[in-house]
Amino acid sequence: MIGRYSDDRRNDNRPVKLDLNNPKSVRYKYNSSDLIEIPEIQDLIVNENILRIAESYLGSIPIIEYCESWWSFPSDYEDDNAAQSWHFDMDRPKWLKVFFFLNDCNIDNGAHLFIKKTHKNLGIPFNVRRKGYSRIKNEIIQKLFSESEIILMEAKAGDILFEDTIGLHKGKNLKSGNRLILQFQYSSALFGAKPYTIKMPQSKTENFKYYLKNNEYLFLNFSNDFSS
Repeated sequence: MIGRYSDDRRNDNRPVKLDLNNPKSVRYKYNSSDLIEIPEIQDLIVNENILRIAESYLGSIPIIEYCESWWSFPSDYEDDNAAQSWHFDMDRPKWLKVFFFLNDCNIDNGAHLFIKKTHKNLGIPFNVRRKGYSRIKNEIIQKLFSESEIILMEAKAGDILFEDTIGLHKGKNLKSGNRLILQFQYSSALFGAKPYTIKMPQSKTENFKYYLKNNEYLFLNFSNDFSS
């Protein structure tokens, strides 16, 4: 599968084959419409247990907004494009992101950081909220939150993280190794910025076809093809 390199210092994001031994950027990302062609991802994105958790958190039938996957590679700086600086998302009225760790992840190769309770109403101070969707310097975070409020999450390959990313979070820049993540986003609505529409896969698993037939609402952000 072909993806794109991207980081703060790279302007060329043309599709190119990944060179895992000699990456050309901090991040290498795959496209949602390519990923959804993979049978295992189709079955995972309509997994009954995952959908049940998403529905419970959102309080509504979830919409599959997108799936993403990317490699992260070592750098001596925090790359904004790779979400390695503190920020909070402003995606939809309500959403839930699901991260699947595809390799072991520790403090040296991209551990995830989240600040406790910042996903709750008024959990982020106003002088930070007013900045909107922007990157926030470490110095500001250190003044506003104690070390005990910052959760550092390491993971083993196969671990799953459910997160409301309206809270303050970031991924640590890597010191060594690499990290591969698969991410789904389930949203309560598509209100807000124009969503990136996922192409309906050409070949569908039986489980995917079942949900497509019985719950079209899940697939509102897919291309308008509900054929079996």
